[in-house]
Amino acid sequence: MLSEQIEKMLSEQIKKEFESAYLYLEIADFYARRGYEGFCNWFHIQAREEQDHAMRFYKYLIANGAAVKFFAIQPSGKNFNNLSQRMEEAFFHEGFVTVSINKIYEQAAIEKDYRTQEFLNWFIHEQLEEEDSTQRMMERLRLIGGNPAGIFQLDCECATRRYENHSKD
Repeated sequence: MLSEQIEKMLSEQIKKEFESAYLYLEIADFYARRGYEGFCNWFHIQAREEQDHAMRFYKYLIANGAAVKFFAIQPSGKNFNNLSQRMEEAFFHEGFVTVSINKIYEQAAIEKDYRTQEFLNWFIHEQLEEEDSTQRMMERLRLIGGNPAGIFQLDCECATRRYENHSKD
C-alpha cells in the first residue's frame, strides 16, 4: 500500500508528464509554423513519449489501489524567437522532470517503499536518455547557428525519427 505522500507525489508526476507533452506540442507547433517538419516530428514523438510516461504512473497508482488525483494543465506561456531557444527549453524542462522523479525516489527511500523505488528505476534511466538526447540536439543547433544548410540537414534528420512505444501495458 502506498503512503498518502507517495500517492500525491505520483499524481503530481502524472500532471508533470502531461505538462511535458503539452509543452512539446507547443514547441512542435513553433517549428511547424516555420516550416521545420523534422523538428516538429521530433517534438511530436517527445510528446507521445511523455504521454506514455504519464500512463505508466497512472497504471502504477491503479495497480497499487491508489486513487489518482487530477490537476489542471496550463500552457507554458513562454515565447521564444529562435530555433535553439525552443530546444534549450526542452533540455531544461527535462532537468525539471528529473529532479521531480528523484524527489519521489528519495521519499520512497525514506519510507522504505521498495516497490516504488523499483518502479522509479526505469524513469531514472529514461531521464538520463531524455536529457542526453535534448542536450545533443541543443548543442547541435548551437553549433549550426544560423547556417541554413546545417538547419536543413538537421531538420531532415529529425524527420526520420520514429515513435517507439516503451510503455508497459
